[in-house]
Amino acid sequence: MARQVLLVEDTASLALVYAAVLRRAGYGVRIAGTLAEGRDALDAQRPDLILLDLLLPDGDGRDLLTAARHGRKPVPVIVVTANGSIGRAVSAMQSGAADFLVKPFDESRLVSAVGAALAGAARPATGAAAARADLAAQLGAGPEVRAAAEAASALAPSTAAIFLTGERGAGKEILARHVHRLSHRADRPFVAVSCDNIDTTALEAEIFGTGARGGAVHRAAGGTLFLDEICDMGFETQARVLRFLQTSAVVRDGAAPGDVLDVRVICATSRDPETEVREGRFREDLFLRLHVVPIHLPPLRDRPKDIPALMSAILADAAPDGAAPKALSPDLACELAAAPWPVNLRQMRAVLTRACGLAGNGPITRDHIPDAVFRLRPPPAGRTAPAAALDALGGGPATRAIDLLVGATLADVERDLIEATIDACNGSLPRAAKLLGVSPSTLYRKRDAWMVG
Repeated sequence: MARQVLLVEDTASLALVYAAVLRRAGYGVRIAGTLAEGRDALDAQRPDLILLDLLLPDGDGRDLLTAARHGRKPVPVIVVTANGSIGRAVSAMQSGAADFLVKPFDESRLVSAVGAALAGAARPATGAAAARADLAAQLGAGPEVRAAAEAASALAPSTAAIFLTGERGAGKEILARHVHRLSHRADRPFVAVSCDNIDTTALEAEIFGTGARGGAVHRAAGGTLFLDEICDMGFETQARVLRFLQTSAVVRDGAAPGDVLDVRVICATSRDPETEVREGRFREDLFLRLHVVPIHLPPLRDRPKDIPALMSAILADAAPDGAAPKALSPDLACELAAAPWPVNLRQMRAVLTRACGLAGNGPITRDHIPDAVFRLRPPPAGRTAPAAALDALGGGPATRAIDLLVGATLADVERDLIEATIDACNGSLPRAAKLLGVSPSTLYRKRDAWMVG
């Protein structure tokens, strides 16, 4: 017997379109145009799923959500909302909705969401408490990061696009893995792809595959694909990602079409995505498709109360199996907690893991921590740690420029040095190339790969 869907939508034309799509997909559909009709239909015969518009002429659709979730047979609910009502949809997710759809949405998105919600109802996610405890140990438990963690946890069971922002090293991939762990895709792969410092051809091959070789979207089938630093992606690759999100279909270079994949995409950037769109470096249509639920992770320097517990967790992870974690003296712990950590958790983990190795069988002392850590300054707003180090050149003896580079990757340092030099040359690549001792073509190639300017 076909699974039954109760469709509660007050716009008759939309209700007919949604019903036709669902019936073609093999579902039985009953339509209700008001909150009262929806209640009557729910009381008469509980369906397998409810597709629910939140804004109804005679009341708030969340009232029906409450009734559906607390009856004798809980019914999964997918809420439907306009773009301006995302906050209401997230609130509905926190109240137990299985997913939400933002109008307008296409046929494949609707069918995928219904199928996922029904599968999730039959196979609920487990281990939520342990997952939240693990996340707090890795990111912190203070109020500054708790809001991001709660939003991510609420959205985990859904198929909604999540866009993570925050400085490099702030823990965006950790949060993405948490979403995957709490989702109904947890037993399927989580595949991460970094989109920075890689040319367009190589990145497209990595994501979509080529010839007989599958890409990250194939490895993530049924699971989650995490696209880190997505704002560094070239325009051609952005277009292919948009097509994949619209159709779920992949055409490999040199291969026949036909790969249709169920993949949830979570993306992240350390840039301001709205600025990237406004300045023409990121496609607006892709931004609107991905930026459904933005979640921001604050830097460590904005949540110093989290730092002692995070340091303890890092030291515990660094301890050999069966060995007690190394401890920090109170004075050293206070000094480290006061450091600004411009590359955030990534830098703290690198520094403390290195200290554990240098300490051997003894305790960690100040001698095991690079002096630069205690002289670091936080990067000014909108500047990465390497770029801030460049700003420090000629800035006086209090902080050496090189100190601010500690904890940054070599790729970050190279990129920020090139960008800062081009800025200092008023945008002239030939002049910047002369100062850097490279050919202008080298800078043009790198800027093309980075999509900068």
